[in-house]
Amino acid sequence: MVNREGRQQKILLEAANLFLIKGYERTTIEDITNAVGINKAMLYYYFPDKQNVLFEIIISSIQQMLSQSKAIERLKISPKKKLELLIQKHLMRFADLKSVPAISHAEMRNLSPRLLKRCIASRDRYEGIFRNVIREGIEASEFRNIDINLSTACVLGLLNSVTLWYRSDGRYSMEDISARIIDILDSGIVARDPGSDTPHLHATQAV
Repeated sequence: MVNREGRQQKILLEAANLFLIKGYERTTIEDITNAVGINKAMLYYYFPDKQNVLFEIIISSIQQMLSQSKAIERLKISPKKKLELLIQKHLMRFADLKSVPAISHAEMRNLSPRLLKRCIASRDRYEGIFRNVIREGIEASEFRNIDINLSTACVLGLLNSVTLWYRSDGRYSMEDISARIIDILDSGIVARDPGSDTPHLHATQAV
């Protein structure tokens, strides 16, 4: 017998898959109930409407990532290692629950202003942990003296873009992708002259 929490999670996962495939606006309550194998009355027992199903998918995803990132931030390790763990956790969530993070980014605009405000507030707290770790790394001289807000936006933009092209049956596993992204962020992509810390970019390489 499925308990209340298990039933709620099944509804959210099935709805997230439908929203990913059909889009939020084209997915009906009947689509969700048919996928879960329940009637409308049962769905409305857990959620008042489709809007709140979407909200719970998004807010629960953000809050779980926020909880994980807070735990990483508290670890007694270097800022560089913290950032690596934040990146790994962020990307592995895409691999474990691909539809949920993807919906969180693609369908947030369909939330009402009140629900959207709550999601943005939680998302801002999550992004704040990345900023804190980058700031910590700058202060510890592990990172260059870079713009913290812009760097955070660039890192998260790169990570979130993975949902657009990642395939579980593709050439690289999410662990591989995570390692390669960390390497790019750590070493850059521009070749350096031997024995020099200065990037070397030929004129023909410029875009």
